[in-house]
Amino acid sequence: HLAVRDFDEAVEAAFRTWFRSERLPREPSPAVLEEEVSVWFARERTARPGGYRLDRLMRSIRTAHDDAALAAVGNRLEHGMRERLDALLADDGSGAAYTRLSADPGKVGLESLLTEIAKLEVVRDLKLPADLLAGLHPDLVKRFRRRASVESAWELRRHPAHIRLPLLAFYCVPREAEI
Repeated sequence: HLAVRDFDEAVEAAFRTWFRSERLPREPSPAVLEEEVSVWFARERTARPGGYRLDRLMRSIRTAHDDAALAAVGNRLEHGMRERLDALLADDGSGAAYTRLSADPGKVGLESLLTEIAKLEVVRDLKLPADLLAGLHPDLVKRFRRRASVESAWELRRHPAHIRLPLLAFYCVPREAEI
């Protein structure tokens, strides 16, 4: 009597398309996302699946979205850029350049100013185009940047190149503007 459909394969495909194209690019907060998902099920007159199934489905879609974003940035990186990004993680005897780049500037003073200038030179030497992250939502860029910033050079080196290099790009492009 209420004309409510079951959550079948066709509805799941429609939900995946809607979620991937309209919700994930904006990076909504969990509370906002929950409300928007509830509204979608009500508007589509579809029975909402159980919490476990819906959470798994949304995690799956988010993972595919993240993989696509990493691949898009990775595909924009030229061979020289890839080599320069990998060089950030190489230990030159005094530690990796990435470790120095991600270090806190410390107390304001001449020494910290000179250190920040050296960091800026390192980032500029990467020669990453300013539009490398164009077309990606700023919140997505922030999320990937945070992900890269909490990892050490050793942890980043452990990732395969298709993850490591885009993560470094997500970190370095905004870092140049920040410094």
